Amino acid sequence: PDVVVRFGAMPTSKAYRLWLERTTPRHQVLVDPDSDWADPGATASWIVRCDPAALCQAVVRRRGGESDAPRSGRFSDGVGRVDREATQRATRSLDTARFSEPVAVRALLRALPEGALLWAGNSMPVRDVDAWLEPGPSALRVLGHRGANGIDGTLSSALGASAAHRGPSVLLCGDLAMLHDLGGLLSASRFALPLVTVVLDNGGGGIFSMLPVAERIGSEDFDRFFRTPHGLDLERAGALFGLSARRVSDEASLVAALHEALAAERPGLLIVEVDGDAGWAARRAAVAAAGGAA
Repeated sequence: PDVVVRFGAMPTSKAYRLWLERTTPRHQVLVDPDSDWADPGATASWIVRCDPAALCQAVVRRRGGESDAPRSGRFSDGVGRVDREATQRATRSLDTARFSEPVAVRALLRALPEGALLWAGNSMPVRDVDAWLEPGPSALRVLGHRGANGIDGTLSSALGASAAHRGPSVLLCGDLAMLHDLGGLLSASRFALPLVTVVLDNGGGGIFSMLPVAERIGSEDFDRFFRTPHGLDLERAGALFGLSARRVSDEASLVAALHEALAAERPGLLIVEVDGDAGWAARRAAVAAAGGAA
C-alpha cells in the first residue's frame, strides 16, 4: 500500500509489524491520541496527536462526504483474493497433516458452540488460535492474558472468566501452563465451575523449538533448560481433584470428548496427546502452502 493509517498502539501481531517494516509504505500515519509514541519500529512518517473520531470526521468533510457503501479498489480486491486463496491452501495442507497441535486446535475451534468463551493460553495455543481460527457466522468470545512469566495463572484466570460468562467455557493451554497453575483445578472442583480445560500435551515447552536457542545448544541441554519435558500422566490430575478426565489422540475423539464435556456442565479435563515435531512440520507446510497464493 502507498499509505497506512494506524490508530493507537501497534497490533500484537508480530508478523504484521515485520511486514510493515519490510514493505515500507510511502506514508505511515500514526494517530496517537494518548501521546504514547506507539511506534516501536520507528516507521511512522507522521504522528498526529488528536481525537481519532474528530480526525475521521474532518477527513470525511474534506472529501465532501462519502456513502456508507463499501468501495472496492485494486489493492483491497487483491488483498481479499489472496487472503481467500491463502486460507484455502493452508486448510488443504492441514487436511492432510498428521494429528498435531494445529490440527487439534482447528478441530477444537470448529467444534465450539455458539456463544462459547474460549480462553487462549499463552505460548503456542494463542498463536495457533490466531493462525487457524476460520471466519464464520458463530459468535465466539476469545480471551487471554499475559502473566508475569507468560503462562502463570492460566487456569485461575480462565476459571474467573468462566464464572462471569453465561454459556459454555473452554480453556486451551499447554501442558506446562497447566502444571504451572495446577492448584486452579482445586478451585474448579470446589466451586463446580463448568470450565472444560483442553490441554495440549506435547511433553514440554514446544515454542522454544522455533527460537534460535534450539540450534545453538546441544539437544540434552535444550531439553533440560528449555523444553523441560515433564514425563507425567496429566490425567491423574483429574482424579486428584475429583474431576472427570479423558485422554484423546485423534481429531474425532477430541470433538466427541469436547461435546460430552460441555454437555455435562461441570469442570472437565481433556488431555490431547500430540507430537510436537509433527506440529512444527504441519505449521511449516501450511505456511509454505499459503505463501504460494498470488
